[in-house]
Amino acid sequence: MIPKKIVERLVKTDVYIYIRHIDREFGGVLDSITDDDIIVLKDKYNNLIYIPLEIIDVITERQ
Repeated sequence: MIPKKIVERLVKTDVYIYIRHIDREFGGVLDSITDDDIIVLKDKYNNLIYIPLEIIDVITERQ
């Protein structure tokens, strides 16, 4: 699992998130992280995606 402190530094940053056992990345702005370790990702259409921190393999910052 990725440490919560690292994710907190990436809030309001464009990121790609790779989920365990899924061959696709999810891109958007990391909106927030809840107290329950759920990441809120906002995509380009302003849809909110809720992803549990425990199933995330990689977070990369978009350039």
